[in-house]
Amino acid sequence: IACGAVSGFHALISSGTTPKLVKRESDIRMIGYGSMLMESLVDRRRPTIHLMGALVVGFAGLGVEVEVAFRMRTKLVGPGVTADTALTAVEGALPALELPDFLYTGKPAAADFIANSIHARAIALGSPLTPLRGLDLALEGVVYEHNGEIVGTYTAAEVMGNPLNALAWLANHLETRGLALKPGDVVISGSISKILRPKAGDTIRARFTRLGSVAIKVVP
Repeated sequence: IACGAVSGFHALISSGTTPKLVKRESDIRMIGYGSMLMESLVDRRRPTIHLMGALVVGFAGLGVEVEVAFRMRTKLVGPGVTADTALTAVEGALPALELPDFLYTGKPAAADFIANSIHARAIALGSPLTPLRGLDLALEGVVYEHNGEIVGTYTAAEVMGNPLNALAWLANHLETRGLALKPGDVVISGSISKILRPKAGDTIRARFTRLGSVAIKVVP
């Protein structure tokens, strides 16, 4: 586990991870866009996740969901950013697993998401870094596996029709706060899949059509 802050932003809530919740709480994305700054990055060479009690990174209530991550090539700042203009600022996309930590019991409300920093804890980035020119990201497919069994198939269109729309939204919103996306920033664009709740000993893998794959193993 590589501890410490990840350079970048987290567009998880804004891009429809919990679409029914967002419809009820229309302003939630204005609060939750930046929580990735508090997360940790999982080393892709040793993708193991520790449950609560480990000395490195512990989780009280580990969740896993599939996302597309962007690495920025150039500065991207609003207003007026569209998916097409966002694309020109992206170096490439990476397969990613968002690893939220659920620190409450019962059915969550919008306030729980905010109090828990949008469940921010860690992300796992796979490989390779894939340039997006000529690739219709909305049609990118992913096969989601839990202990080798397929538990879901999805397309990246689950994220606002296209993850680039989430990136454009984030850039435009950051401009209202005097901020911008910078070269080298990593942005995870929103959940493509349902959340899995693995236990110690479990493995989770996401296999994309063209973006490669990413996997983790949960250890006690």
